[in-house]
Amino acid sequence: MREVKLNSKTFNYILYTSEECVNSDVFVVQLHGSGEVGNIDGSTLTKVEETGYAKWFNSGTRYKFKIMAPQASSDSYKNITINIEAELRRLGARIVIYMGWSKGAIKAIQFLRMSTPEETCFHSDITMVDAIVSMAGNISCSTDYTKAKDIPFILVHGTADATVKYNCSKRIADEFSKIDRVNETILYTIEGGNHKSAVTQGYDRNTEIGKAVHDMVLTFCSAAPEVPARIPIVKTEFDPVMSRVVFTGDNGVEYS
Repeated sequence: MREVKLNSKTFNYILYTSEECVNSDVFVVQLHGSGEVGNIDGSTLTKVEETGYAKWFNSGTRYKFKIMAPQASSDSYKNITINIEAELRRLGARIVIYMGWSKGAIKAIQFLRMSTPEETCFHSDITMVDAIVSMAGNISCSTDYTKAKDIPFILVHGTADATVKYNCSKRIADEFSKIDRVNETILYTIEGGNHKSAVTQGYDRNTEIGKAVHDMVLTFCSAAPEVPARIPIVKTEFDPVMSRVVFTGDNGVEYS
């Protein structure tokens, strides 16, 4: 199923879901580059389908996670962040992986909240981020690497990228290597790759790099849901067939 959502005049996106992920609460947010920037009235919304998992979905590929592909205008990228998280909460997201390329990669990196609150790229209200994949991205704000969350972080970059220099991603990886992080930081280097090489290989799971990125996302899909330590019980029933007592919590989850 492909569903178009229009949430106000400032935030347009396409949500991709299917039978394979209908019950999944794992979302990949695909953040596009400046080349896919479009009008906020939805007239160019399909530009987000030119690359990434959105493109592969339309070609018949199905995933175990849901995909949100937001459309940014030339002046709304910096304000789209809060809208994304608010909508993810409304959709019932539990796990969120931000995956961007070029300008979208810059935005994805900013979700690590390594900048000070005074920075225009910092949003203190953002809390849902479980992994980052940056394809040909850099950091546009002053950065304190020690503030980075301990989350999986993947960078994909071509050494011959003339738009965003390869040394931008190399610097991020080097800085993270100095920090005692719980999760590994991985830099996938595409020797001789240009700017477009990162998104071409990063999103295509038929490539070695794309498969590695996809496998990382799947580790979240197979994770068991968290069970709260304290569960307010709202209903108790005896199931004579199974000879068990079923307790239903206020979150609708059954425990026996």
